[in-house]
Amino acid sequence: MGQHVIDLIGQKFGRLLVISRVENKGEDTIWLCKCDCGNIKEIRRRQLISGDTISCGCYHKEDISKRNLKHGRSNSKLYRRYIGIKNRCYYKNHKMYSRYGGRGIKMCDDWKNDFQSFYNWCLKTGYNENLTIDRIDNDGDYSPDNCRWVNRKNQFNNKITTRNKDGTFSKL
Repeated sequence: MGQHVIDLIGQKFGRLLVISRVENKGEDTIWLCKCDCGNIKEIRRRQLISGDTISCGCYHKEDISKRNLKHGRSNSKLYRRYIGIKNRCYYKNHKMYSRYGGRGIKMCDDWKNDFQSFYNWCLKTGYNENLTIDRIDNDGDYSPDNCRWVNRKNQFNNKITTRNKDGTFSKL
C-alpha cells in the first residue's frame, strides 16, 4: 500500500459504505464505495473524510426534488378541482369564464396563491371526493367564509337558476 494509509474499508460516510481501495490518483487515495441506493462509486479519501461527499449523487437529486415539490398533490382530484376554480375565475378562454370571472367572481388571495392553504381548509371543513364545493353566496368569491362542501343535490339547489315553487328564481 506504499505510504501509511488508514484503512477505511467497512466505514460508513453518510450513505456511502467503503468496500475496497482503488489505485491512487496523484496523492489521493481512492476508495470504492457502495451507496445506500445500490450504486457503486469511486470517491477520493479527502471527500469522504471532510463530509463533502455523502452519497453517489442520489442525495443531491432527492434534495433538489424535495425543494421543487410544492405539495405533491398535482395528480389528485382535489387539485384538479382547485385548478378548475382558478380557470373559471381567471382564464378568459375557459367555457365557464362568463359565469365566474366574467361576473367578477374571484378566488381569495390565500387560496389563489397557495394550494396548500386551500387544501388545509378542505380537510378542516369535511372534504371528501363525493362532495362538491359550493359558494354560499353565488355572487361571492371562492373563500373560506363563502364556501362549503355539499352533495350534488344541495349544489344544484344553490344555482342562480334555481326556480322557487312560485315560479320565480332565487339564490339560496
